[in-house]
Amino acid sequence: MTPWLSIPVIAVLCALTWVPIAGAVVQSIDATVVAEVKQFVDGQVLNSDYAFQALDQTTGNLPLIVVAELPGEEGHDENAGAVASTFFFDPRLSTEPDPDEFGLDVSVYSLLDNVLYQGRSHATETRQITFTESDINRPAGTALEIRSFFFLDGYLVVWTDAETADLSGTMAEVVLSVEQIRSEQSGQVLDARLLLEGQADGSVALGAEGALSVENVVLMEMIHEIPELGRVYVVVIPDIAIPYLYRANVEEAFVLKADISVRAHGQPMTGASVALGLPLQGLTDLINRITGELTTGEQFQGLLDESVKNSPPASMPLRADNTNLIRVVGELPTTSLLPPLCGGMAVELAYVLAGLTLMRAMQDGRKSRS
Repeated sequence: MTPWLSIPVIAVLCALTWVPIAGAVVQSIDATVVAEVKQFVDGQVLNSDYAFQALDQTTGNLPLIVVAELPGEEGHDENAGAVASTFFFDPRLSTEPDPDEFGLDVSVYSLLDNVLYQGRSHATETRQITFTESDINRPAGTALEIRSFFFLDGYLVVWTDAETADLSGTMAEVVLSVEQIRSEQSGQVLDARLLLEGQADGSVALGAEGALSVENVVLMEMIHEIPELGRVYVVVIPDIAIPYLYRANVEEAFVLKADISVRAHGQPMTGASVALGLPLQGLTDLINRITGELTTGEQFQGLLDESVKNSPPASMPLRADNTNLIRVVGELPTTSLLPPLCGGMAVELAYVLAGLTLMRAMQDGRKSRS
């Protein structure tokens, strides 16, 4: 086993939900999933793997699952590697308000001084939607304003050992957006970005753009008892509900498109991981693999749970409320046609990213080159 070197790893866990709203008929669903990893040796791309699936193009069946994976250099599998996984499950099969739908995961790391990896996981879903006269109880053409939420929760984690504290060049990124496409007018109704970047002095910089702010999350340094680890930073995402607004007319058919992308970039002697809708199993397995111990990752998980339990609240928490989910434009702002969190399939949209584990099986639409 190679001696422990500087191993910064960044992980993100999120659940993303568009709150279900009764009164909208989903007429069609489309989705694509992408996974990609690249290996750089001495600054040049040496290997890459790419996987893609699209509903009704590469397959007519759900779920969509793609995996891209690269092992480490020959004889050094435990010291380097990359894997990216993306899935889309049929949300119509769920009877819960928050159906498991999307999962994105990227993990890259290298303990070799001339090798680094990049990974990308990307998913989109589009739905054609109509708010009907019978459900809204208003005539066709009535202008509506819809207020919805995009939920996130989870962690960002970065660590290194005491010997090599340089985290520069190691980063993880999450980008989310919702676009409304109408016959006469289209535009983005939500965009958000979260970026965690390592610094040369061993610290980290957390940035947020769009509908997110760094005040919506909590950044702390984790106290731990794992000899192999040095400084450990944790960002807690505490059940964020990001509000967004859009307009539509009764009996108007329009499209909502959600786009979710995660990216991880490591440097030699570093690692990065982004997981959306994934328990920390992927992160704990990574720690076990690098340290050569079967219980170190689970120990880390327990310490992380304790740190999160004792963490302070966010200074500006974002929480869902029950006001104005659907209202008629021009009526009083307090007029709400429908209550929030109505179940059933007459929904606007429901996205949940949860429960993905790393899948290493070959999938349709997979391409590899070396």
